[in-house]
Amino acid sequence: MSEPSQAPQLSQDGPDQENIDRVREILFGSQVRNMDKRLDALEDRLLKELASIEEATRRRFDAFEVYVKQEVEALTGRLQQGQEHREQMNKEWFSRLGETSAGLEHKFTQFGDHTAQAHRDLRQQILEQSKNLSDEIRQKYSELAGALAREAQGIRSEKTDRAALSSFFSEIARKLEHEPKP
Repeated sequence: MSEPSQAPQLSQDGPDQENIDRVREILFGSQVRNMDKRLDALEDRLLKELASIEEATRRRFDAFEVYVKQEVEALTGRLQQGQEHREQMNKEWFSRLGETSAGLEHKFTQFGDHTAQAHRDLRQQILEQSKNLSDEIRQKYSELAGALAREAQGIRSEKTDRAALSSFFSEIARKLEHEPKP
């Protein structure tokens, strides 16, 4: 703050104003100067305290900034570790899925081959059974045809000849004609 001037200030308003300023200086001058000194001391003390507060605030802010940086770095490290872990797990899962897929493809191929072989074997068995049944049917047909032919021959040989049967009936008819009638 500026110090009050020691000399009375002259006013342009006139001699009355000059007298008032002198009286004011006489009555209040020492108090004003004393007050100015106190205000200057108070201002210095406030400036020192403000500087001290600024320094303490800056230190605390710097410490807080260091703490935040450390926490951010720690979190970043954990996130990177988590990301790396997830990537490793993904690689392992993809590898396992690839192995499983290859295994399934191999099993499906084996199953397809086995099924095709089973179909071929089944067709072969059906063909063989069909041939065996055809041969058996032919054999049974031949046997039955032979048996039928033998039976027919036997029936022919055992049957009464028509001519013999006709002569037999004729003989009976004659005998019936000669027999007396009752």
